Amino acid sequence: MRLREMREERGLTQEALAGLSNVSRPTIHRVEHGQQRPHRSTISKLARALGVEPSEIAPELHAQAVNPNVGVRMTVGIRDEALPYIKKAARRLALNPGDIDELVGAGPEGLYEACRKYDPSRGVPFDRYARWLAICRAKDEARRLYKQHPGFGLEPQGLEPWTY
Repeated sequence: MRLREMREERGLTQEALAGLSNVSRPTIHRVEHGQQRPHRSTISKLARALGVEPSEIAPELHAQAVNPNVGVRMTVGIRDEALPYIKKAARRLALNPGDIDELVGAGPEGLYEACRKYDPSRGVPFDRYARWLAICRAKDEARRLYKQHPGFGLEPQGLEPWTY
């Protein structure tokens, strides 16, 4: 985790970063000292506050595939192409309007994973696979947010069921 280094480069204290990111100062301290593995939403919030991509804070979570025949390079174009779809899915998954950003924040992690794992020999177009994995991450986040909510359905109407 490069969090401390990036925070100090910007002249921020843990308290200042906490205020900008809406992540508690004790959480930032534990993450910086390796005492806590942050949740993907925490990494997203910290990245937004620092003005960087989540992969810059936690590159180990977004490492490239070991097999050079598998994977594609993550680009801004890939992210920009998938973002409207991720936002649409997040709006449908969210039970509260305030949760939409949290669900949208989980989607790009799925894109990074799709880039890392994509294998063209499986016969599925990359864009279809990337969208499917991004939605899976948004659904994972919805499950985490709403695990206490009775009757929460994770297959909202209007979203295509993706299979790979």
